[in-house]
Amino acid sequence: MTGLHPGHAPIRDNREVQPEGQFPLPAETQTLPKLLQQSGYITGAFGKWGLGGPGTAGDPLRQGFDRFFGYSCQRAAHNYYPPRFGQQHSRAIEKPSLFPLPEAAGNSGCR
Repeated sequence: MTGLHPGHAPIRDNREVQPEGQFPLPAETQTLPKLLQQSGYITGAFGKWGLGGPGTAGDPLRQGFDRFFGYSCQRAAHNYYPPRFGQQHSRAIEKPSLFPLPEAAGNSGCR
């Protein structure tokens, strides 16, 4: 997420924080998803997240993702059939389309 060597990253182990999740990434951490958002991309993370629980500075929606579906605590996903399916949360996305319509690009396009 950060592009840093593991020895220089703010998270260096799987230290847990109760009630659920691992120690969160600091709010000021620069992540690739944050850079993509600043460039106009819509971002998503799906799967197992171990960089902070819901509502913390490490929450995926606070680290550059518009949508997250999965487990906030990596321990919850260690079984082949986890007891619960995971969490889903997303932020409102202002851009309704990822691709410009042909008219918006200055031509009539194919119909």
